[in-house]
Amino acid sequence: MIAWLASAALAGAWTKAPGEVYAKLGADTFVTTRYVAPDFDARKASYTGLQLSAYGEVGLVERLQLTAALPFVVGSSITTVDSVTDTFDVRTTSLSLGDLWLGPQVALLPDRPLSLRLDAKVPLYGLNGIGRRDPIYGILYPAPGDGQVDLVPRLAGGLSHQAMFAEANAGWMFRTGLGWDDAARSFGDGPVFGVKGGAAASGWLGWLAFDGQLAVALQDRTRQWLTVSGGGGRRLAGAVSVEARVAYDVWTSAISQGVSAGLGLSVAPGSR
Repeated sequence: MIAWLASAALAGAWTKAPGEVYAKLGADTFVTTRYVAPDFDARKASYTGLQLSAYGEVGLVERLQLTAALPFVVGSSITTVDSVTDTFDVRTTSLSLGDLWLGPQVALLPDRPLSLRLDAKVPLYGLNGIGRRDPIYGILYPAPGDGQVDLVPRLAGGLSHQAMFAEANAGWMFRTGLGWDDAARSFGDGPVFGVKGGAAASGWLGWLAFDGQLAVALQDRTRQWLTVSGGGGRRLAGAVSVEARVAYDVWTSAISQGVSAGLGLSVAPGSR
């Protein structure tokens, strides 16, 4: 699991009105040659990931929307193995559904973008099933995530002026330790946060963002990261737009550090 999988484009401060819909199909790729251990010792580690995802927001009733994100993950890693007589590289590839993100969002004020969201992260895979068909190198196959259910309450607020906008969010990730198998899980709770700003002009939208996830306990095994990203979008026709993004992990711990990029098509019928 690397940071780009955890940073799906979840809802912001603005809550959809009843009947409003936003849906997106996207593809993201991540490349790294560096793993940063909890003691901040960086070592060579080759990993390439591809995530295909479906994301949606729908306004249910006044001041209430539902958000969902479903990824399919292809991960490929190269690990250097030392044997009695030789040293060689082993390439392993995993294909699996990832973590389903699902949760309601409530607008706290009727006329201001201030919202409270409760996200549930539910793994659609079992850690014991990753690489199980390879009795020799099964442990080297990359998993699409931590393989456990987590809960993230989050408060978000925003503001806009003419064609410009800004928003910020802060929350807390509660690690439940619950999964679909008996694989060992022990990770630390901690804050999640992000800020984002952008502007629109002549049918284009551009933005910059900074996101992070930290842990206050069990830092020797819990993945932590700080990421900067930027992106933009262009309305193609009607309610259909094309969107693109790039991101760089400026700091990581117990996780790979690298660069990701994504491209997607979105549709927003009924938006005001």
